[in-house]
Amino acid sequence: MKRLIGLLAVLIAVFSFSGCGGIGGARSAESAAAEVTVVQDWNKTVAVFLAAKDNESAEELAAIEEAFEGSGWGIAVQTLGDDDETYNAAFEKATENKAAGIICDNMRTNDITEAVRKASEAKIPVVLLDKGITEDGLCLAQIQTDTEKGVKELAAKFAERLGGNARYMSISQDNNSWSTDMISAFQVGMLGYDGMYEVTTRSVNGYNMSDAESEIREVFLVSPSIEAAVCANSRVTEAMMLAMESMGRTDVVVVCADGDGDGMRTLVEEGKIYGAVARPAAKLGTEGSVVLLSFLKNGTAPEQERMKEDGVLYVREAG
Repeated sequence: MKRLIGLLAVLIAVFSFSGCGGIGGARSAESAAAEVTVVQDWNKTVAVFLAAKDNESAEELAAIEEAFEGSGWGIAVQTLGDDDETYNAAFEKATENKAAGIICDNMRTNDITEAVRKASEAKIPVVLLDKGITEDGLCLAQIQTDTEKGVKELAAKFAERLGGNARYMSISQDNNSWSTDMISAFQVGMLGYDGMYEVTTRSVNGYNMSDAESEIREVFLVSPSIEAAVCANSRVTEAMMLAMESMGRTDVVVVCADGDGDGMRTLVEEGKIYGAVARPAAKLGTEGSVVLLSFLKNGTAPEQERMKEDGVLYVREAG
C-alpha cells in the first residue's frame, strides 16, 4: 500500500486484523478499540472502516487512497469484519478523537444506526458505502449498490442457462436481512419463468463455514434432483462450493445475487459458478471520497443523501 506523502502532521495507520475477511473472523469490540493506533492530528484525518483486507475491500481502499493523496487529509484504515459491536467501537473511538470524517463500508453489518447517530451528533460527517442504513439525516451521504437491475438480469440469464425448466434451491444467511432481500429480489426476477421450480429456500449459518456446508449438504441429501442454486452473498456461495466439492457434485449451476467483486469474478472465470452480481467497489470508494473531500474543503454537501451505483454483472456466457 502506497503511503500518503506531504502530511507531516498526520500518522497514517492501516490496520489488518488477521481473519477479518473470512467466516467467523470478526474481532470483539474491545479488541478492535484496543488496536487503534494514535494519530497525531485527528482533525486532519479521516477514519476509514472496511470489511476486509482483500477482494472488494482492496479495490475500495485503492480508490480511497488515490482520492486522498495530496488532498491535505490523511486516512486511518481499519478492517472490521462482520460484528456490529466492532463497528460500534471503531465509530466511538473516531468520535472521541474528533476525526475529520468517517468513511464506512457497512456491507457486512446488520445495523450500525446508533453508531452513525453518535458521530452525527458530534458533527462528524459520515459517508456510508454499499449498504447504508434505513434512517435519513444522519449521514453526509449514503452511496449504495443498486442491485435491482443486475439481479433481474442475472435471474433471466439463470433461467436461460437452464433452458427455462429446472429445480433449484435458494440459500440466504442467518440473521442477515440484506441476504434475505437479495433472495427476494431474485425471486421477483424469476416471475414468469413457469418451468423454474424453487424446491426450497434455506437460511444457513454464514459465520461458521463448517455448519453452513453441512446445512447445504443436508438439502442436497433430501432433494438430490436439485440442478441449480441461488446464493444470496459471497459467504453462502463459498459454503456452496465446499458442499459441492465434498459431494463430488459438478453439475449444479450456481449464481450469487450479491457478492464481492474480485472473488465472484474469479469464480465465474474459473467456471465454478455461472454468474454473479458484484458491488462496484472502486466506484464506491471513489465517489465516497469525492463527496467527503468536497465537504471538508468547501463545506459542499451533496444535493441528495442517498446515491446509487449499479452493481456489476458477471456471467460465464459459454458452458
